[in-house]
Amino acid sequence: MSLQIITITLPPLNVSVQVGDLVYWSETIISSGINAPTVFNTATIENITQWAEVRGVNRANNTLEVVWDNAAGIPLPLDGAFIFFSKNKKANTSSLVGYYANVNFVNNSNEKIELFSVGSEISESSK
Repeated sequence: MSLQIITITLPPLNVSVQVGDLVYWSETIISSGINAPTVFNTATIENITQWAEVRGVNRANNTLEVVWDNAAGIPLPLDGAFIFFSKNKKANTSSLVGYYANVNFVNNSNEKIELFSVGSEISESSK
């Protein structure tokens, strides 16, 4: 295994990228709109390559420091490649961080009441 540290600049840097995220890249293909002179880059899901893992984030310089295993046969991103990231499931499966709820049940009546059930639903948004 031969690990290499690479620094890449991605302005603007996504606000949710963090250490431990997985970095992917996809080759882009130049396309044009139908009946229009517009030219744009597209990428397909077949061209996605898992490339590296985020080791450091510098928001002041819009740079990511990534760890790449150059012995694994994974190529470096091509010029003009679309670079993106996903959350590492190993690092993002703990309990909720930063969000909580306080609930107070108040009976404003002078009569007795019964509460039969209270429920909640939580879904992870970083998948």
